[in-house]
Amino acid sequence: MTQLIPLDKRSKKAQREYHAKQRGSWYGLNPITRTVQSMDIYEYFKAQGVKIESPPEMFTGDNSCYLYQGREGEEPILVIAPHQGRIPSQ
Repeated sequence: MTQLIPLDKRSKKAQREYHAKQRGSWYGLNPITRTVQSMDIYEYFKAQGVKIESPPEMFTGDNSCYLYQGREGEEPILVIAPHQGRIPSQ
């Protein structure tokens, strides 16, 4: 029989493992692919230094956008996706 140890009494490593399991995942989805693209998204990623392939005029709020992470040493790229977004940019 295993004994239940309160979270605050566990080691830091055990606490990190517990919290990592609790975080879960997006089940293979990147949340940015479901975000409605708008000028807010454009300005946010531009301020982060992300390369943006689509011109600012295309960020009308109709579709979603993709953030390609690239390989090691490559900068991320933001492009407009062909599907509609579901998560508001606010």
